[in-house]
Amino acid sequence: MWDEAPELILKNIFCYLEAADLHAVSLTCHLWYQVAKEDAVWKQLVQRLWKIKGNLPPGKTSWRNEFRRLTYETPTFLSETLQEHLDEVLDVSFSHDGRLFCTTSKDATVKVWELGYPTKVKHNAKMLTLLGWNLTQFSIFNKSDTFLC
Repeated sequence: MWDEAPELILKNIFCYLEAADLHAVSLTCHLWYQVAKEDAVWKQLVQRLWKIKGNLPPGKTSWRNEFRRLTYETPTFLSETLQEHLDEVLDVSFSHDGRLFCTTSKDATVKVWELGYPTKVKHNAKMLTLLGWNLTQFSIFNKSDTFLC
């Protein structure tokens, strides 16, 4: 019975499904596979999940690929903006255990941050004063995360 449902009805139903459900129904038969892969279905899903209106961003060609990008490649929300540097940040490096990160900047400072909410500066070094550097460009944590190289 359902394998004979008109494509338009299937498309309207599939627009309310989640991504895992779309994958599951795509395994049912060839018609359901075709409908579950249609861009209009994925557009509805993306617009519903991320409350996006309008068309695809410039340079993007598929709502299904946009779903993948937003799900697996993009942070889902901005939790805070860190503004302690006085100039452009040139590098961000993360500790091996993921509890700290370091930023270097054109303001010639190195800042080690402790992850959490709110994120806090744990260490701050003014390299212009300490070593006469005009800017700090790169940093990397050593293997034990006890100092920067």
